[in-house]
Amino acid sequence: MTLTNKGKTPAKHMIGHAFIEKLKVGEAPHFGRVGSIFTTGIVVPSAPFNSWGFSSGTLNPRTREKTFAVISKQDLEEFQLGKSLAVTHGIVAYDDMFGTPHWIKFCTYNASIKFISSLAIQNSVASCTENNATDEN
Repeated sequence: MTLTNKGKTPAKHMIGHAFIEKLKVGEAPHFGRVGSIFTTGIVVPSAPFNSWGFSSGTLNPRTREKTFAVISKQDLEEFQLGKSLAVTHGIVAYDDMFGTPHWIKFCTYNASIKFISSLAIQNSVASCTENNATDEN
């Protein structure tokens, strides 16, 4: 995953996290800080920032315990048959050059191209797309 500062000035003190989870159709993402934390001092405009990592797996919503993902043959079959999807979500926070704090929450998903427009998958990802937000600064 690549982040790019689309503004005209540097982003400073960037910190964030991201998590990829496999969901069965009908499940909602488990939002919150569960992924790997990344940080950098500055991100200059138009320069892609892709030297960060993130976790993947499943999350126990009760205990917040992560189980790291191992993609099995069955997982691939479920994905190809439209029974599961991969969701990436997280948040990035930074200060602009004037010291004003900003944040962006993101959620995106990948599903089998054959089933991505199905009502079941669209209902599953509604909370994902509704989670996307940014500050109003």
